[in-house]
Amino acid sequence: MTDPPRLTEEKIQRWIGEPSFGRGQRYYLQGRILNPCRQAETLKALCSGSQPEPYRVEIRWGLKDIVAGHCSCPVGGRGRCKHAAALLLTWLHEPETFQEVEDLETSLSRRGKGELVALILKMIERYPDLEMLLELPTPGGPDTSKALDPDLIHRQVNVAFSRAGDDWRSGARASSDLLDVVSLGDEYAEHGNWHNAATVYETVARDVLENYGMVYDDEGDLNYVVYECTKGLARCLEASDEPVHREGLLQALFH
Repeated sequence: MTDPPRLTEEKIQRWIGEPSFGRGQRYYLQGRILNPCRQAETLKALCSGSQPEPYRVEIRWGLKDIVAGHCSCPVGGRGRCKHAAALLLTWLHEPETFQEVEDLETSLSRRGKGELVALILKMIERYPDLEMLLELPTPGGPDTSKALDPDLIHRQVNVAFSRAGDDWRSGARASSDLLDVVSLGDEYAEHGNWHNAATVYETVARDVLENYGMVYDDEGDLNYVVYECTKGLARCLEASDEPVHREGLLQALFH
């Protein structure tokens, strides 16, 4: 387990940026961080915000600094929102309030098959959209050679747009869900399954461009999703040595 980096308010401000840092300070002082915990190299908590249900926020660090974050709020896809700022400020000033918890992988590995099945059923009962994940081949699973059906990714993208709503934050909400789909491509890439990774990146990018007018995206959140897909396709192109596959990747990038 890597020790957390030495944080200061200045470092937190650089990670979060203004004006979210200032708003996060107010949230910290108002005690909006709930149930904070440390799970290996990740800080997690709930943060009460403008909606009835608290947002889920987490920050992960590497050897020397913060490396990633996420918040379930409309603008928190990269962990640079006021809720993330409140979490980091709570860790800086009140680290004793964080409960040490076992990392998720270790906790799940100790459970038997029956327990895991029961747990998954409970999760799906509470969050029905999770059932769609069972259709997707697991990166690094036993059947790594199975080709990913693009229709499964189409469905994930359609759900993201249908759940986004039609207000000014709809683009941010859609992009948050879409980046979760893009992360599936990243997982395939990490396991060297460049074909399935490319299927995810290309399908998401094409579908976003085709459905761009369905949501408000004044902040360019959907552009960032396409940018991440383009980077992923470029990595696939660099890793692939199959002429037919490379040709398809070049066509996708050109499109």
